[in-house]
Amino acid sequence: SSSSSSSSSSSSSSSSSSSSSSSSSSSSSSAPLVTSASEPALLTPAGRVPRTIKIASWNLKNLTLKTDKRRFSRVAICIACFDLVAIQEVKSLEVIQRLIDDPSQELKRWTFAASERPVGTGTHLEYYVYMWKIDSHIRMLHSGLLQDPSSHFVRPPFIATFKCGVFDWTLITVHVVYGTNAAERTREVQQLAKVVKETLRKNKSEKDVLLLGDFNSPPNHEAWKDLQMLGFTNIFFGDQRVSTIAINDAGHLYDNIWYNPATTGRNFTGNSGIKNLFQMFSIIQSDAGEVRALKANVSDHKPVWAEFRTDVDEDPDSYGRLHNIK
Repeated sequence: SSSSSSSSSSSSSSSSSSSSSSSSSSSSSSAPLVTSASEPALLTPAGRVPRTIKIASWNLKNLTLKTDKRRFSRVAICIACFDLVAIQEVKSLEVIQRLIDDPSQELKRWTFAASERPVGTGTHLEYYVYMWKIDSHIRMLHSGLLQDPSSHFVRPPFIATFKCGVFDWTLITVHVVYGTNAAERTREVQQLAKVVKETLRKNKSEKDVLLLGDFNSPPNHEAWKDLQMLGFTNIFFGDQRVSTIAINDAGHLYDNIWYNPATTGRNFTGNSGIKNLFQMFSIIQSDAGEVRALKANVSDHKPVWAEFRTDVDEDPDSYGRLHNIK
C-alpha cells in the first residue's frame, strides 16, 4: 500500500474494460507534481508468474483511428512480442482499445493505463500509454503525469510504478521535443536527471527506476552527463544499431532505456534488443519506396526492449506514492 498521498492529484486510468478521469487541482507552487492513478481493472492472469519479463518502449508515429486496419494488426503483432510497452504518440485512447480488439487477437489479454490528459501543444497532442500482458502477472500500483507548471517539458513525462513477482519498479517515459534547434531538446534531456533524482528522493522505498522513451538525442550527447552522474547508464549505444527507420538503416539512436546497474543490475538479465522491423516485415532496406511504406504502415521508430528478472528485488516491501517532484 502507498505510504503517502500527493498534495495535488488527479486519477485517470484506462483498460480494456473501463476508463475514468478527473481534473487536477491547481497548485500555487512552481514545483512539478506527480499525480496518482489507480490500477485498471484486470482479467485474472493465467499460469504462473514468469521468471523474466521484457519491457519495451515504442514511438508509434501518430497512431490514430484513421489508421489503416492492416497497420493496427502489424502494430499489435509487434507489441505482443513483449510483456510491457511504454508507448508515445497515441492520438486517442480509442486507438488503444482498437489495438486490443484487433481481429489478430494478439492483444486480446492485454490491458493499459494512459496519461490522464494528452500532452503537447496546439494540434500536436498525444497520450502516453503503458500496455501490458495480463498473463505476465504485472500489476500497476499507481501512475500519473509529471505536472510541470514551469514548462520544463513540452510533453511532461508519464510516471508509473509496477510489480511482477517480487520485483517492483518505476517507469518514467517521455517524448522529448525535437524543436527547431538542438538547444530545445538538450534542455529537456538535462531536466530528466532532476526528474529521476527527485523521483528517487520522494519515493525512498523504490530504487528501481527505468527511464525510457523517444529522447530525440543520441545517448552520447553531453546533455546526459547529469543523469550519468546519478549512476545511470543507457542500454543501447550509438556504435550498435539505430532506432529510427531510414534507407539502408542509416537512422538515429533516439530511443533508449536508462537504468542504474547499482540498484537494478541484479534484475537486468543483459538481454536486450532493437526490434528489426525491416526483417519482421520483409522490407528491403535500400528500397526507398518500401522504407516509406514501413514508416506509414507501421512506424518510423523501432521498439527497444530489455529483459528483467521478477524473482529478485532489493527494495523494502513498501510503495510510497510519487509526489511533490520539484
